[in-house]
Amino acid sequence: MRIGIDCRTMLNPAGGERAGVGHYVFFLVRHLLRQDRKNTYVLFFDERFPREEAKAIATSGKHVETVFFPLGRYKKFLPVAYSHFLVAAVMEQKKLDVIHIPGGAMPMGLHIPTIVTVHDLAIYAHPEWFPKQDLSTKVTYPRTLRVADHLIAVSETTKKDVVQRFHISPRRITTVYPGVDRTADDAALHASITRTLRLRKPYVLFLGTLEPRKNIRTVIEGFVAAWKKDRIVQEMELLLAGAPGWADGGAQVAVKKAAVQTKGAVRMLGYVSREEKRALLQSARIFVFPSFAEGFGLPIIEALALGIPTIISDIPVFHEVAAHAAFFADPKKPAAFEKALIRVVSDGVLQQRLSIAGKKRAAFFSWDKTARQTLAIYRKVGAKKR
Repeated sequence: MRIGIDCRTMLNPAGGERAGVGHYVFFLVRHLLRQDRKNTYVLFFDERFPREEAKAIATSGKHVETVFFPLGRYKKFLPVAYSHFLVAAVMEQKKLDVIHIPGGAMPMGLHIPTIVTVHDLAIYAHPEWFPKQDLSTKVTYPRTLRVADHLIAVSETTKKDVVQRFHISPRRITTVYPGVDRTADDAALHASITRTLRLRKPYVLFLGTLEPRKNIRTVIEGFVAAWKKDRIVQEMELLLAGAPGWADGGAQVAVKKAAVQTKGAVRMLGYVSREEKRALLQSARIFVFPSFAEGFGLPIIEALALGIPTIISDIPVFHEVAAHAAFFADPKKPAAFEKALIRVVSDGVLQQRLSIAGKKRAAFFSWDKTARQTLAIYRKVGAKKR
């Protein structure tokens, strides 16, 4: 088979990802190419993507081709023509048996058997958390869900949302969980990053894009309240690592206020590379993820895999992902995160239980498994063409 994968979300390959979807595409492609040398893979990149990085991704051999979409810089002038018809024309030229769109809408004008990964539908439940994008939400994405040959959901929660909101048959959707990055540690690099990011005190870590649905202000207010009450928390910092989104939900204002209230114990680190992210997770005392809504929650599994005691929102998808390996708190109540922080930092037995349970739970997820299950879907959909 000739299998195409749209890799345009990999905007920072040197760091492994730019955000959650880019991370998913990076590791999925890497593991597919390692496992499958029988089929030919055609990887589609934006022309801005560094050629040397694309070459590094495609090191598996002759069964990998790379294609760079032309005229990407002019997309803003002709967004529909570029995003749909030009992209479709380039893909059609490659005589593919199947194409995987791992994030976003299926291009109009595409007549190749298509698989689309659905990460979440939060924009439909809470449009106020996102920039306005009517063409996508009202036309192209609903069309994608209707006409794609098969859908991959990153969680059962996401699959249920697709079925209920768009009345898609569950037989057309397969849940395939993402995996965990288990890259070998580099002690020298870790030490360098520790110095660069000024990691001195024990710290509580948040990792993710600074955007409204991440609910960062709640964990900031919870940390400040805990810092004022608890001696152990007063010896810690709260570090927020992530790039700014289209809006930050009041995070930056809350950080400035909290820094004053806690004598600088709350810091915003900005975007961090994959290596920096791993170093931050390894050295964290506690990981927090207070999102209102997610399709899966990759940072949670990464923290659990390292045995970091983790406090997360009490929402259905996080129960599906973390099971009993995390401490849950109401995302609408800063006081809930305050109490959770104080409880976890002061209870060594609880920390040990969460650490052991986290590693055990994370073992269920692997990129090898993700790649195998995804490849099975490629074969099933590609066989229909033949």
